[in-house]
Amino acid sequence: YRFVYLRNGWCFTYFTKKRALKKEYIRRLSGGEYDAVMLSGMMVFGLAGHIKRRFPDVKMIFDMHGAIEELIEFGTGGIKGVLKRILYKIVKRTEAKSIRHTDGIMAVSHALKKYCIAEYGVADKEFFIIPCAQSRAELNRDAMEKTRALYREKYGVKNDEILFIYSGGLSAWQCTDESVALFNEVKKCVPNAKMLFLTGNPSAVKERYESSDIMVDSAPVHLVNDVLTAGDYAFMLREQSFTNAVAYPNKFIEYVASGMKVVATEHVLDVADQIKKYDVGVILTDDKAEELIRVVQNGYERLADIDGRNALLADVCFEERIKPLAEFLGK
Repeated sequence: YRFVYLRNGWCFTYFTKKRALKKEYIRRLSGGEYDAVMLSGMMVFGLAGHIKRRFPDVKMIFDMHGAIEELIEFGTGGIKGVLKRILYKIVKRTEAKSIRHTDGIMAVSHALKKYCIAEYGVADKEFFIIPCAQSRAELNRDAMEKTRALYREKYGVKNDEILFIYSGGLSAWQCTDESVALFNEVKKCVPNAKMLFLTGNPSAVKERYESSDIMVDSAPVHLVNDVLTAGDYAFMLREQSFTNAVAYPNKFIEYVASGMKVVATEHVLDVADQIKKYDVGVILTDDKAEELIRVVQNGYERLADIDGRNALLADVCFEERIKPLAEFLGK
């Protein structure tokens, strides 16, 4: 199946080259070579009406990764915040108008689907829930344990020590301070606990976080999954917000594939549901430290839940989730 795929670019590039962009997709669609158009990102959603009027028989899919409210929920101070709020109003209006021209909507979560229906009244549209572009994989216990031993040795983690890992960026919504603070509370009652803070910019947080119990490091992208097997518990804390509610962080799948128990809050709705369904972690609520201490002290048998993990990975893998979209486009 042949797509014309239009995605976000820098605002300046989009506005200065909008005419050229239109000419290009008109040329491609006019030749009959393509069967569908996929629009990805708020800067190109506004093209939906023009495309549908010009090519009513071409199927159009919106690729949605989250809620526009992200523009106004984080970093809204100063002139930058004012500009973001203005942009939010423009984009929100454009998205509400444009989404009605689509034939289908790719959403990263069931929560995002519900959000779209509630916000834009598009219950009549076809929805395709595709959380992330993970390839099909099945966990192998022996291979994982060998890799685990290698990286626990690298970081000096003993067999009787419990390793917590945070892996990711340093944005406020990723709750890095909260993760470190929670670990420090757990450490008071679990003296054999250690933490590895894995990020792409370790120098930015070493002074703030590094201690005798907390290691700060980075790893090449192709080795991150291997490093994560060293851990026992993985932090994925999030606060309540529109952005978090409808998201589906790729990090969750990495954590599941590592064998770690995922330590999460209830605010990423699809992730919370899957943690409960497949029993691959713990959902913290009010007294997070007390709850997590109790979980850690009770312990668990590593990879006893491997069947549930494999079932989850099979359910959300790209090859499986893309099938309904492929069938829809083939009609």
